[in-house]
Amino acid sequence: MTQYRVSCSGRIGAQPARVYAAIADYRRQLVESNTDGSGVTTFTVDESDGGRSAQVTIATDLAARPGFLGLLERLTISIMLPRIYRKELALLASHVARQP
Repeated sequence: MTQYRVSCSGRIGAQPARVYAAIADYRRQLVESNTDGSGVTTFTVDESDGGRSAQVTIATDLAARPGFLGLLERLTISIMLPRIYRKELALLASHVARQP
């Protein structure tokens, strides 16, 4: 089965370590997967602006179903997930901005 990726990135005006701490207690990439193995979402925090901000990417790799219904699913998910991820990035930025 082929796979496809949906992702969204955004800059958050906080040090990467603060952003990592807000996501989870991990020093590397955070990975979350569906229990059935059909999708894997990664949360990557990279340094930006000499360490003064973080470039955060949320990306999901999904199994592409065949046929017309699979095409509709890919189109729908490719539109919906970036919208959701932009909201998540905005919430993360807001949360980190409120932290001391």
